[in-house]
Amino acid sequence: IIQTLLIGASLLAQTPERKFDYNVWMNGTKNGSAQITVKDLAESKRQVLLTMNLKMASTEVRVRQESIYEKDGAASRKIMETTVNGGQRTLVVAELSNKGATLTTTLNGKTTTEQIPLSAQAPRSNPSTFWFDRSQPKPGAKISYYSFEMTEKQWRLMTSSYVGPKPYKLGGKDVTAHHVIVTRSGIDVDNWMDSTGMPIALIQGDSMKIERVP
Repeated sequence: IIQTLLIGASLLAQTPERKFDYNVWMNGTKNGSAQITVKDLAESKRQVLLTMNLKMASTEVRVRQESIYEKDGAASRKIMETTVNGGQRTLVVAELSNKGATLTTTLNGKTTTEQIPLSAQAPRSNPSTFWFDRSQPKPGAKISYYSFEMTEKQWRLMTSSYVGPKPYKLGGKDVTAHHVIVTRSGIDVDNWMDSTGMPIALIQGDSMKIERVP
């Protein structure tokens, strides 16, 4: 999950936005905070905004990533703004289609553009974007799709697998949750989602945890 800025001011929201705050741990140490906001838009599209503030040693990083998803769950646009120590700012805008990604990067006032192609046979449709909100998958449901990684600037094959409903302990209390495993390059991330598809927690082994503030 994880990265953006500015978008679709002309798009009209169909439902109120959903917003939650999170704590971020890396290697067992609390390193920062995050906020995830989801808003449904016209034409069955969806806007997801992630803001994250991290502090690692003497380095402070702020990331804003905004993504627009089409009605089939495929992302059509991603914007990521990264600011380091309140100064150096990098802005990356990706326009996404079945042909690939058109990437525009602005760093230190200099702008570059590049094309990152995608095979015509590579699937981008991702119905799991709307699981537990617009659709209710059965345990064992699995979807594979290609997603564009903003930090790596490349396409990655992802698989979302629904394990089933299972309680998650948040703030010392069990809360109702859906367990989804997202696999990327052989690495699993355990996603614990609520009944509307909003994350309760995202956990990658012992190396990373993003958990909703109780």
